[in-house]
Amino acid sequence: MTVRYIQDYKAKHADSRPREITFHSPNYRDKNGKDKTVNVCVRMENGDVAGILEFVIEHGGIGTMNDDGAFLFVPWPCAVIEIRDV
Repeated sequence: MTVRYIQDYKAKHADSRPREITFHSPNYRDKNGKDKTVNVCVRMENGDVAGILEFVIEHGGIGTMNDDGAFLFVPWPCAVIEIRDV
């Protein structure tokens, strides 16, 4: 595996292709002791990976709401970021 820096990714992929970015939390235990993770996936039709990354960094993380209405928050820095073309 080669180490890559996000600045290099942003410079190389500065076009407007649709992309999906997923922020993964570290593992945690819920109130019942079950191991879990939170994944927040954002699809950008304009490919603005830099914009969403800057937003998440500036706001200290990113949140989502699950089906039962519970708010979940992935703090920055998160465990893993996946960026893929869609």
